[in-house]
Amino acid sequence: MDYQINVSESIATTIERQRIEQFLNQVYAPLNIQPEYVYYPSQRGLPLVNTGEIDAEAARYEFAVKEYRNLIQIPEPLGTIATVILCSKEQHCQLSPNRTVGVLQGFLMAKEFCRNEDKLCYFTENPSVLGKLLDSQRVEAILVRRNQIPSIVCNSDNNDFYAWHYRDFDLPTHHYVHRDNEHLVDALTNSIRVQKNTSIYLQITQQWLARAQQCGKTITTIPQN
Repeated sequence: MDYQINVSESIATTIERQRIEQFLNQVYAPLNIQPEYVYYPSQRGLPLVNTGEIDAEAARYEFAVKEYRNLIQIPEPLGTIATVILCSKEQHCQLSPNRTVGVLQGFLMAKEFCRNEDKLCYFTENPSVLGKLLDSQRVEAILVRRNQIPSIVCNSDNNDFYAWHYRDFDLPTHHYVHRDNEHLVDALTNSIRVQKNTSIYLQITQQWLARAQQCGKTITTIPQN
């Protein structure tokens, strides 16, 4: 059967792509399904899953899919994706009023943050552009998921960065299927639980730092108060 899974477009050109596809292949193998993968930005991909043109969504926060009534959540979380404030000057990681902040267009929770916290936010669809914005000081900090840090810092002229863990956005991510695939929920729940104990899962959760180091970047974590 043809079975398509949408994955965030921001991962399409990264080394994570191969590992994420491998992990999902292993998740679906007990169901005798070999998925195909498509890469769309959130605002395009989620509606396509909601209408059933795409069968499943690889990983999303519950917050991001609440408007899409035809998406069924797989109860077993895929994990928690940490969010950080990334900056090249330590003092800029403290989000004072009127701080200029770079944000990826598809980061829906960050859009809410920009509206509610009265920050000056600059949106772009390309992670590599955020690094250049930091270089030119058009933004002082970047609000980003931790796994996307390498795509930013490796395209920056700076070599040293600071990261402050923004715990408010530490929410679990889940796999979602279209309502027509609801019969797969129990099997996918069990399979995800098993696959979270594999080496490929560990590689996915830890690879962000190794990728940053491979391109010669140093990231210093700022301790929590």
